[in-house]
Amino acid sequence: MHWRIRELEQRGCDMRGAMRRFLDDEEFYLKCLHETMEAKRLARIREALERQDFRRAFEIAHDLKGVSGTLGLTPVYEAVCRVVEDLRYDPKPELEQDLKALTETCEQLFD
Repeated sequence: MHWRIRELEQRGCDMRGAMRRFLDDEEFYLKCLHETMEAKRLARIREALERQDFRRAFEIAHDLKGVSGTLGLTPVYEAVCRVVEDLRYDPKPELEQDLKALTETCEQLFD
């Protein structure tokens, strides 16, 4: 098993499920991980929120929810689910706190 995949598994990610979805193709998985889990995604959520474009922030967060679930990134998935629900209708007061928690979770997994 690739060291990065083993490291993610040790940090609470569902690598067994992810590897099943990726037909045990570790190289393809790592390519997808690199291309989709970049810091720009979180920055785009913040940019949309600064413009008060809550619909766009929701769309970006919802996309991240799907991607993180597919990639087996359980800690990210759980954190982004809270952000998605915070944005689903009207922004909830806990949005900033949940977005900060999502950012910290991503930093812990990818830095």
